[in-house]
Amino acid sequence: SAVGGLVGAFMAGSIADTYATGLLTGPQENFGGLVGLISPAFDNPPIENSYWDKDTTATDVGEAADPLSTGEFDDTENFEGWDFEDTWVIDTAPDGELRPILQWQQ
Repeated sequence: SAVGGLVGAFMAGSIADTYATGLLTGPQENFGGLVGLISPAFDNPPIENSYWDKDTTATDVGEAADPLSTGEFDDTENFEGWDFEDTWVIDTAPDGELRPILQWQQ
């Protein structure tokens, strides 16, 4: 009943330094590029520095995260707070696009 690129229903915990890609389909209620449904218990959802690809997901709908175009995923400047010295690198992801991947995935 909830469709999100990374999380369907976000009920507890926190989300940081993440992104989602890939086509999303389903009912438009409780639907979002990164998270489909955010618990009403969160006044300010603990989601930080997280994004979704509005082109590949085919949606610009979502809360508490930022949509980027596929072309914007190849620029480190678009990923606030991400560690591109020790953790991440922009390289070819499994979908063939330039995106952040973990350095050990190179």
